[in-house]
Amino acid sequence: MKRAAKHAFGIGLAFSLICLPELTLGYAYVGQAGPPPESPLGSQTTGEPVTWPDGQANVLFALNNLSSDYISSAVAAMAAWNAVGTRVQLQQGSRVAAPCNGSDRVNTVGWLPSTCDGEEFGDALAITVISFRYSSTNRWEIVDADIILNQNRSWIPYKSGRLSGGQVDFRRVILHELGHAIGLEHPDEAGQHVEAIMNSQVSNLDTLQADDRQGIAFLYGGSTNPATRTPAASSGSGGGGADVMLTLLGAIAVLRRRVAQVG
Repeated sequence: MKRAAKHAFGIGLAFSLICLPELTLGYAYVGQAGPPPESPLGSQTTGEPVTWPDGQANVLFALNNLSSDYISSAVAAMAAWNAVGTRVQLQQGSRVAAPCNGSDRVNTVGWLPSTCDGEEFGDALAITVISFRYSSTNRWEIVDADIILNQNRSWIPYKSGRLSGGQVDFRRVILHELGHAIGLEHPDEAGQHVEAIMNSQVSNLDTLQADDRQGIAFLYGGSTNPATRTPAASSGSGGGGADVMLTLLGAIAVLRRRVAQVG
């Protein structure tokens, strides 16, 4: 069995960062819990995080069903996270796979007319479905992450700054969803007041902010210079072999379904 968490990124009313209180660092993440039937904990700001396995230097994403412009935007979004210089590095993989298969260990980015459950997206622009395992080291780990894009929206590959006219900027949405894929959550829904691409609401931000960079550095052990690093070899698009995997149902799955805003 597998345990999968869903993150949705959507569209709603206008939102302005001007209304926020003074900004502090307040990233949120998926946290450790006990063994099954316990579940990874959503929206944590203290305690141990759930991450890709310690031996996983490269996390590969299959970008099938994307045109060249969208592939370029996805690669640029991965490069933005990589530039922080942590142990985990996101890259385009060579394998092709169907979205919504959390047991194939292929992290897939793809378009669908409905969610993996066959439901309508509603306001959601994209949903990230993450599968976890409880490993032999007595820790929860991420082993698969699929990013499902709402093909019913009017997407553009990239537009910096303010959006208008119902435009959906693919790059900033993928930038946000990749944050979920590495274990980050929505700081604003964890009671934090910060400027971050990982907030649940689409805003005029289109780049990583200090809070986002602090978040990935916390998850993956600080910062190094990616240009001088030699990442460990990776044999696949997901994590290592699983001992126990559980399907996420009920409250946790509902918790991951977010409606966001655009401004």
